[in-house]
Amino acid sequence: DDDFYYYVTVDDAAGNGPVGDPSIDGTIYYTITVSEEVGDLSHLVFIEEATGETCKNCPGVSELIHEYYYSEDYNFEYVSLIVQHDKALNRLQDHYKNKAQPTLYIDGGYKVVLGGAKKKDDRDKSKYLDPIRSAEQRTVPPIQVKTDVFYKNGSDNFTTNVLIKNYGEETYKGLLKVYLVEIISRYSYSEEGVNPIINNG
Repeated sequence: DDDFYYYVTVDDAAGNGPVGDPSIDGTIYYTITVSEEVGDLSHLVFIEEATGETCKNCPGVSELIHEYYYSEDYNFEYVSLIVQHDKALNRLQDHYKNKAQPTLYIDGGYKVVLGGAKKKDDRDKSKYLDPIRSAEQRTVPPIQVKTDVFYKNGSDNFTTNVLIKNYGEETYKGLLKVYLVEIISRYSYSEEGVNPIINNG
């Protein structure tokens, strides 16, 4: 009984699987192509809402977006940027030259929706839903982003790790935005504007 050895060359660039016949001495060998399988990449629409504590037309927009989000009929996440907070204001001005509230910036400005809304007005509903649906259906580069956040108890320190993988053939040039927010954080609106009552989930 002799021992048989198979010699294998692994080539992750060729692209066509095993080629050739087995060999017992290494003179003939398999070429096996190893290619990374891209998992299902989903496009999660991201909405940045420019709002303000004294904004009279902002509550209707906030209620609509909140309603759409919890309906689970649409694939998006959103964050409210309140212009009375310097960091939020700077973000809006630096990236969007924001001049008015309420304004929705959908997928980094792919769609921009300006103006108030009434929850019961079908025209206002389509005004906001149509751009969200359009963003959901658009073709985007095959980019995978994974984030992890670690909090050190008893401190004000968070460590954020972001892993980005480009499955496309072209170099991706884009802007990475990482927001640290509570799972559920809402403001209670009144006729005078916004009362900072935060509900955590």
